[in-house]
Amino acid sequence: MNDVGDNFGNTVQGSFSYFTLGEPIETESLLGGLHLPSYKDFARYLFYTATNEEFDEEAIEEKTHFIGESKN
Repeated sequence: MNDVGDNFGNTVQGSFSYFTLGEPIETESLLGGLHLPSYKDFARYLFYTATNEEFDEEAIEEKTHFIGESKN
């Protein structure tokens, strides 16, 4: 009888990603003006929520309020 661990590496394929998340951005806090995130953190949150795409911090133009462009 084979141990599951013996064959595990030979049968499972894929990848693993590890992300460090910042402080949570909660709607109630935003609407109440409490614990507001930085411009960059909010831009990251907004861009990902709207596009489901990776955020590029280099694209930010605070003067024009541009936070990025979707691939679609």
